[in-house]
Amino acid sequence: MDLKSAFKTSLLSADSHGEPEDFLGTPLRCELSADGPLLKLLSAGSLSASAPFSYDLTGLPCHMMLYTREGCGKLIRGRQVYTLGESSFLFLDCRERFRMDIAPPQIWRYDVLFAEGVALDWYADAAGIKEPLLLSLHPSSEIALCMERLLSVRSPVSPALAYTVSGLLHYMASASVSASLGSPSLDAKLPSYLYALRELLDDRFADDYSLESLARRFHVSKYRLCREFGEAFGCPPMQYLNRRRIRMACHLLVTTDRKVHEVGSLVGIANTNHFIALFRRYTSMTPLEYRRRMAP
Repeated sequence: MDLKSAFKTSLLSADSHGEPEDFLGTPLRCELSADGPLLKLLSAGSLSASAPFSYDLTGLPCHMMLYTREGCGKLIRGRQVYTLGESSFLFLDCRERFRMDIAPPQIWRYDVLFAEGVALDWYADAAGIKEPLLLSLHPSSEIALCMERLLSVRSPVSPALAYTVSGLLHYMASASVSASLGSPSLDAKLPSYLYALRELLDDRFADDYSLESLARRFHVSKYRLCREFGEAFGCPPMQYLNRRRIRMACHLLVTTDRKVHEVGSLVGIANTNHFIALFRRYTSMTPLEYRRRMAP
C-alpha cells in the first residue's frame, strides 16, 4: 500500500504547515510481496509536533501504534476524546474516521508506527475490543522496546528482516491486547510481594541482586521465594532477571553502537566474559554475531 497517497486521499482538513511525513513518519518499502501472513511495517518515525497541529482523516486501511514520550496529544473518534499523555501507548484501527490534535501550548514528542496485516484486525476483534486501545507503559517495557527497535528499520526492508519486523509487530499487538484485558482472575490469588518483585526486576534490572538479598527484602525464605515466583511466572527470580537483562542487551546491540562490554555493564553484568557466556546461553549466539544478524 502507498500510505502517503492513502493519507492525501483520506485527509479532510489539516491545521498544520507540515508534510505528510510529519504525521506518518518515514515510509518504508518491503522487498517481500504484500500478500501472505506477515505483518508489514508501512511507516515509522520519532516525531515532534507543536501547535498548530491537527489532522482529520476519513480513515486509513492500516493500524497505528503511537507512544508519547513528552507532552500530550489528543485522539478524537466520534464524540470521544482520548488523551495521549506521557508514557501512553495507543493501538488504533485507522479504518474509521479519526482526528489527531495537540494539547497546546506544549510540544508533543511521540513515536509512531503504521502497519498492515490481517492479524492486526484479528487481535482486537478476537478480544472484543471496539474502542481505541490506550495503555500506560514504562519506557523499558517490552512493548516500548519493540517499538524502539522498529523505529531503527530502514527502507528497503529485506526479506530476512521482514520476518523479524512481523514478529515484533505480532508481539506488540498481542501484548497490548492482553494488557488491556487485565490480569487473569487466577492471578488475584498470588501473594502481593510477587508482583512487587517482578516489577523490581523489570524496572531496575541493572542493579546488583542475589537470592539472599531478595529474600531479605521481601521477608520470605529464599526457598519460598523461588518456589512461588517460579510457579507464578514460569522460572525462578534470578533466571527471570537474566532473561530480562539479555532482552535489554539484544535491544541495545541492535539500536546502538555501544561496545559489547558497555552493553554488559548497562544491563548489570560487568564481567564481559560472563556476559558473553550468558548471552550465548540464551540466544545461541555471541553478542557480535547477534548484532551482525539482527541489525537493520
